[in-house]
Amino acid sequence: MKKYFVALALVLALFILPIKSSAQTKVHLDLFFSPTCPHCQAEEAYLSDLQTKYPQLEVSKYDVNESVNQDLIVTFYNKYNVTSDQWGLVPANFVNDKFFIGFDSQIQDYLTAQLTGSPNVTTTTASSTSPTSMTVNKPLNINVPFLGRINIAGINSLFLAIILGFLDGLNPCALTALGFLLALAAATGDRKKIFWIGGTFVVTSGLVLFVFINAWLKAFDFLSQVKFLTVIVGVLCLIFAVIILNEYLKNIFCKLCDENGDKKMIVRWQRKLFGFLTELSQMDKSLPIILLGVAAVSVALNLIQLFCSIGLPLAFAKVLDSQHLTYWLKLPYLLVYVVFYVLNQAILFLIALFTLKATHIEGKYFKYLKLASGIVLLALGIIMIIRGF
Repeated sequence: MKKYFVALALVLALFILPIKSSAQTKVHLDLFFSPTCPHCQAEEAYLSDLQTKYPQLEVSKYDVNESVNQDLIVTFYNKYNVTSDQWGLVPANFVNDKFFIGFDSQIQDYLTAQLTGSPNVTTTTASSTSPTSMTVNKPLNINVPFLGRINIAGINSLFLAIILGFLDGLNPCALTALGFLLALAAATGDRKKIFWIGGTFVVTSGLVLFVFINAWLKAFDFLSQVKFLTVIVGVLCLIFAVIILNEYLKNIFCKLCDENGDKKMIVRWQRKLFGFLTELSQMDKSLPIILLGVAAVSVALNLIQLFCSIGLPLAFAKVLDSQHLTYWLKLPYLLVYVVFYVLNQAILFLIALFTLKATHIEGKYFKYLKLASGIVLLALGIIMIIRGF
């Protein structure tokens, strides 16, 4: 009889103890990460190994670059009473009634304690902040009349590249210079000359812009630890927006065409370069020499114009930088911006090439496009200042 009860006890233990142990050690972790964050990658590798050892560990992963997850993480911040200075840091871990910001020994010790049921393992009671954690966009929403609630932190980089590139490309001074150059070349009736001269001007314009924005991206990466950098850039965007809108109100859409432009040194430089283009097109020199001169003048004109209309490329570079992508992931957006920047020049170039006639965009359209550029830049400046705080 005694042996019977011992055997029965052993059988019951086989069924009861595993169930009890499983109920005690089952752990669920919510992990918010960024694909470009090295600390996130290290934690994901660690969790993968930990799940192999402890199958009862459940992990739900959320990419903070996706707008839906930016809204979700705010819910977790509020639920776990995460202080505002820790918002936007990854990796962010939420497990049981605790949260851990960053990946270090504290989150590892806590998970080990929960999975093994070891009460002697030291755990934190609030959070663990890794000083090398990567900052991501703080989710921020505003209510826009007729449009509803919009997350301004998750600005679509592709859409912005297209819009800002197109507006930036409607550069009255550069388009006027190109149009005049094409008119001189078209008068010769030589399509080959139009192709090489116009093509050189357009390609050079795109290359100058590419180098310019790329330099801003490198600068922002170098200054990433500067406090309120986004606010500073936002203020600069507001200043440039005010300048653009002031020119709109004064009906100045092309400084080259402004009667009083000679009073400004930059405009005088532009007009000298413009005159040099005329001389180049009439030179009785070999085509390579003419093209070299056209490229040099194009670089100079575009550099001057970039410093005159620095706002849009500056704003785009900062928004792209805030996405925390690797350089090779930023590159496609940069190329899209450049393509749409040279689009208008390319259209004028192709018209001249196929019709042997140069065309131009009427001044009134430049005026309205300047208004649009000013408004867009103003809005981006305000958004950056809000996000920076």
